[in-house]
Amino acid sequence: MIRLLTDKTSPDVICESSFEYELPADYSSMLESFDHVDDVYKGSVLEGVNRHLIKKFGNSGFYPQELISP
Repeated sequence: MIRLLTDKTSPDVICESSFEYELPADYSSMLESFDHVDDVYKGSVLEGVNRHLIKKFGNSGFYPQELISP
């Protein structure tokens, strides 16, 4: 997860910080079979993971930027 901080008056990033987070098992298992499913399902999986991360970390200013496999 990456947090991009601004001065809250412009979109210019003044600081960036990050941390590692392991997804729950159900999301991890969906991502493990990611290469073997159609594009519609891939979009659905990525949307679900994105919603989970925003729900879990959105209030702290951390938002998902990209998924990196372990």
